[in-house]
Amino acid sequence: ILLFLMATLNVVGQEGVQQRFFTSENGLKISWVNSITKGPNNSITLVHSPKFYFARYDGINFDYAISPSGIIGKTYEDFSGNFWSIDEGNLDNVNFYSNNKWQDLEFEVGIPFMPIPGIGNKLLFIKDGSLNEYDKSKQQTRIIKRSKESQIGRFIDMTRFHDGSVWITGEYGIAKYLNQSDDSKEQWIDFQVPKEFGLYHFNKPFEGENGELTLMSKSDKSNHNVLVGFDGKMWEKLYTSLTD
Repeated sequence: ILLFLMATLNVVGQEGVQQRFFTSENGLKISWVNSITKGPNNSITLVHSPKFYFARYDGINFDYAISPSGIIGKTYEDFSGNFWSIDEGNLDNVNFYSNNKWQDLEFEVGIPFMPIPGIGNKLLFIKDGSLNEYDKSKQQTRIIKRSKESQIGRFIDMTRFHDGSVWITGEYGIAKYLNQSDDSKEQWIDFQVPKEFGLYHFNKPFEGENGELTLMSKSDKSNHNVLVGFDGKMWEKLYTSLTD
């Protein structure tokens, strides 16, 4: 009986979670990291302060590229392997990294921003209540959608999904945007939250494990924060903060 119990205990035992920690002693130039973003090929881009180095991590090595002379902010990698970086204190100057060198692209940008999924040399950003697109090849900016043309109110935040779509949050709901490609037209779909949920000001969206949208909102009754989920059809309140 004792041997049987010992064998059973060995079977139900579970391994611990493996973790790795990186500092200036084992891979990083500086331990101070103020920005981390995920690239289209699951690579990670890091920006260091206060010297504003930036690195690309492929799961094995940290590849440090030449950093620009000025301040760089949150940095994203686009589908072509180029990097877009914006200093939030100077929104008319975009740092663009391509072919092993930095360029200053002088155009008025907005926050938040991100490269268009599945396409290189194009940047999406929200500015003055509109969703805009900057085309590096044409050096032109166009307005994709004004908030007054949508049902979700003022645009607030956005995130990209693995399927190539972009989800935009607003005061009264969310919208799904699909960029025009060779075999499809540009699409925009509004999703308003049911009034009985009593939610507004949607922000901080991200893609869930099963392809659902998870995001933050406010309760119009208590002003508490509410974490909500949306699977494309149904809304669900996941958690409500205990205070405001």
